[in-house]
Amino acid sequence: MIVLDFRLDDRNVPVISDLEIDVGAEKLLCDYDRRLLTNPQPLDVEAFAEDYLGLHIHYDNLSHNGCIWGTMIFVNSRIPIFDQKKKRAEYIPVDANTIIIDNSIASGGREEIFRSSLGHECGHGIYHREYFEHRLKNPDLYEDDEFGVGFAACRKADIMGIHRKGRRTLLTERDFIEHHAKRFSAALLMPKTAMRVVCHDKGFRDLARGEAPDLSNEILAEQVADVFKVSSASALIRIQQLNLGFKSRPNSP
Repeated sequence: MIVLDFRLDDRNVPVISDLEIDVGAEKLLCDYDRRLLTNPQPLDVEAFAEDYLGLHIHYDNLSHNGCIWGTMIFVNSRIPIFDQKKKRAEYIPVDANTIIIDNSIASGGREEIFRSSLGHECGHGIYHREYFEHRLKNPDLYEDDEFGVGFAACRKADIMGIHRKGRRTLLTERDFIEHHAKRFSAALLMPKTAMRVVCHDKGFRDLARGEAPDLSNEILAEQVADVFKVSSASALIRIQQLNLGFKSRPNSP
């Protein structure tokens, strides 16, 4: 595995742009299997996490109501899980370098959500190890923070980008850290080079434009989603991020 180079602030939060995350994801994929960039296809994200990043994947109930979808554990820790038999929270020991995915998204036809969540936790594993090591050495600095000392527990809103006030505003350390992981997940599952191959395909574009001109970007997103095994909503956001969609037509006078 190659090691990405990026700058850290005085609390070890990465100072990194979305473009740098896109480039970093492609560097990793190129080292893992360069065909993923030139021959668009779904990434086997479980194999990537385990065989390339050297992470362990575990499945459990991270909350009583499924609100926590994934957790990245950086150091040997005791993690709260919900024991369905006892109907209460219990703490279990988990080894360092482990991703826990909630059972609610690991089965039941939720493949796209599972893939996004696992990619998200991989992003934490790549970009935020130094940050959580800093937390471990300086626990008094983080008394009121929502993260655990040695692990990142991610909610549905963190992974899907759903927020009450609309577009996410990056203000806190957690905001930036979750944004890094979310952007990385998109860049990993829908790499920029492969997205260009799909979105510039004349057959795809003619089909999207011909079926319903007013919904051409939505139709293109469905095709992207089918190629990469992601949700149509995630595909549409990624198309917009990379400026690969159809331009809106001005209204006729």
